Amino acid sequence: MRINKYIASTGLCSRRKADELITAGKVRVNDVVVTALGVRVDPEKDRVSVEGTQVQPTLSHRYYKYYKQRGEVSSNRAQSDSLTVFQAIGRQGINSRGLKLIGRLDKESEGLVLLTSDNSLVEAIAHPRRKVPKIYRVTILGQLLANDLSKIRHGVRDEDEKLAVDALEIVSFRDGVTEVACTLHEGKKRHLRRIFRQLHKFVRKLKRTHIGEIQLGDLEPGLVKPLSAIELKYIRGISR
Repeated sequence: MRINKYIASTGLCSRRKADELITAGKVRVNDVVVTALGVRVDPEKDRVSVEGTQVQPTLSHRYYKYYKQRGEVSSNRAQSDSLTVFQAIGRQGINSRGLKLIGRLDKESEGLVLLTSDNSLVEAIAHPRRKVPKIYRVTILGQLLANDLSKIRHGVRDEDEKLAVDALEIVSFRDGVTEVACTLHEGKKRHLRRIFRQLHKFVRKLKRTHIGEIQLGDLEPGLVKPLSAIELKYIRGISR
């Protein structure tokens, strides 16, 4: 196992941060300082220490999915006026210590987020090379015309950034309200809201339903549950 992956598997930090610690000479393997990023270690035999403290991989990581409610904040820092995702799962008996959130949503959005102690998974899903799709249902006031659909697919410019979607499907249009399914592989901050703002469309509701093969399914708003065996198999395939 590469040493940066070993350190990340202990829950101490990400692989990128582990690389920084290694090149800074703060990592020892069997009491010998290593600075080469390609060093491999045997978890069963080698002793690894970081800044003088021996570290060992976590025996088992935790994986959850949560239905973030509108108004909740995707942060582990307490807010004076809003409930955080971590506080919400804490109220359901989940110890949030060591957990990181995958798939941040802005305060006004809702839907699927993942929580895990597995740093390798956090990095894998965030890496553009993995191209993990995220699917959203967006409810807007008004009708999307052919010209609007073309702009969404090919991209609009906002704040010197080009914003587009990877796939787009009209789900329904009734009573002056359109529901559309949008797929993104790599999203920027408030990506979809900014697209529809440029088209002068008001977003009434924005909900994420999928992260890769993990689905929101019948999970109720504000509830958390461990990933199923099938979901875990998919997740572990991503983080390899």
